[in-house]
Amino acid sequence: MARRNNRMPVVSVKMADALIEGLDELVRARLYKSRSEAMRAAVRDLLIKELGDDFYKMIQNNSADRGDDGDGE
Repeated sequence: MARRNNRMPVVSVKMADALIEGLDELVRARLYKSRSEAMRAAVRDLLIKELGDDFYKMIQNNSADRGDDGDGE
């Protein structure tokens, strides 16, 4: 999906309380700035694992075009 600005689409997700608590722990430990950042990293890693090198190359190309590290921030 091409974006014309730097704003990311919002995706609502239902998940178990334990998963949310785990995300919050990652943020408290300062491993991630926010739940959103942790979720983006998790989804990115899942897509790379499941879709392989083609997906990895695509996000690297998109990041270079935007001048970021591939997580959208």
